[in-house]
Amino acid sequence: MWRQGQISKSQAPRPVCQIYSLTRLCLTTSISIHLSLRLAATSSENHLNSVHFLARTLRGGTPAQELHADLARGSEDAPLLGFILMIDSFLEGNGVTRFVPTSHNWTDLPCDRLSDARAKYSGEVLGCGERGTMIIFNGAIWHGHTANVTPDSRRSIQGYFVRRSARSGFDFRNRLLPAVRRRMSPLARYLLALDDETQ
Repeated sequence: MWRQGQISKSQAPRPVCQIYSLTRLCLTTSISIHLSLRLAATSSENHLNSVHFLARTLRGGTPAQELHADLARGSEDAPLLGFILMIDSFLEGNGVTRFVPTSHNWTDLPCDRLSDARAKYSGEVLGCGERGTMIIFNGAIWHGHTANVTPDSRRSIQGYFVRRSARSGFDFRNRLLPAVRRRMSPLARYLLALDDETQ
């Protein structure tokens, strides 16, 4: 586990995405999305841009999600740097995200191997943390939320970054109001590829 203050620009792994497979990296409560954006922006070989953000509410009583990967290991869009920012604490029982260590190195997907991708997988790791915790992970790792067996909702902000040359899942340039774009910092504009000629 790395904590705020332990990562300097010179220490940031390069390329960023290839090192972040959940089991060794969990940024704690005082880390914000800004740090992940900075890490993404410092990648020397695979310049990244954000292509997807969403707010997610997992309501009480929601069943477990099937294990899945956000992209196949050999995808032309790889690498993919995913993140989950916990708005509420992720606890065993409230739909915490589970990860299968080393699965980002496997050539198959859960649907190829498992008869029940919702069932508990031997060796899976729960991404538990207090609100404000951020998980950064390789999008090829098998993951999915567990069942929320509580009566309460569990909220998060999720997203991912890909290489600037990869296909974008969301066109921020045509979705943001001009007034919003004018208020954005140069770093934010770069990460959302707002000034790129093509996306």
